[in-house]
Amino acid sequence: MKERMRNIREVLGLTQKEFAARLEIPYTTISKYEHGNIKPSSDILSKIGRSYNVNLHWLLTGEGEMLLQDTNRDTVQTCSHCGQPYNLNMIVTAQERLVDTLKLQNQFLQQQLQEAQVKAEFGEEESPAFVDNGEMNISSLLKGPMTGATLKKVRDHYRLTNREIAKQTGVPMDVIKHSIATGMKNPSEADQEQLRQYFNALESKQMSMAEE
Repeated sequence: MKERMRNIREVLGLTQKEFAARLEIPYTTISKYEHGNIKPSSDILSKIGRSYNVNLHWLLTGEGEMLLQDTNRDTVQTCSHCGQPYNLNMIVTAQERLVDTLKLQNQFLQQQLQEAQVKAEFGEEESPAFVDNGEMNISSLLKGPMTGATLKKVRDHYRLTNREIAKQTGVPMDVIKHSIATGMKNPSEADQEQLRQYFNALESKQMSMAEE
């Protein structure tokens, strides 16, 4: 996302200070976004969409057009029921922004739902990622989607590097890094299966050694 944040500002011809002013945040925060030091919150993403007519789906995934269609074209029509004028383009753009916002909210909700489902399996008082005196339950994590959040937990549990995971699974390292960094964009189904098989093998090996 950091590259796309910089692309937006450069396409609009704005400095970091100018870009930050409309978002009502320090310009140093924009620098941190563009260098990947921090990620913008959902509120800031929504502000970027509203303030600069940016397609949030593109900003999150890189898919589609950077900017939404221009709302200034002359598309004023008259309502057949009330006789009042309305701008058709403004209605269409508002709908597009609503869809983008809902997609963004859905990505956050999916991650929360996954954690809630694991938590429900072990009870309200236990952490969704840990059971049995704080030991991470890898088998439980691997039953769900291999999200960026799950991938990070399993990687840290086994004290692996992104490079080691990529080498053992064949999943491109940039896919692994991007998934972990964003926590939202999941690897493809094929990559998830490769990761799941690798981690399951590690877990089986660890369990066998514990039984010896």
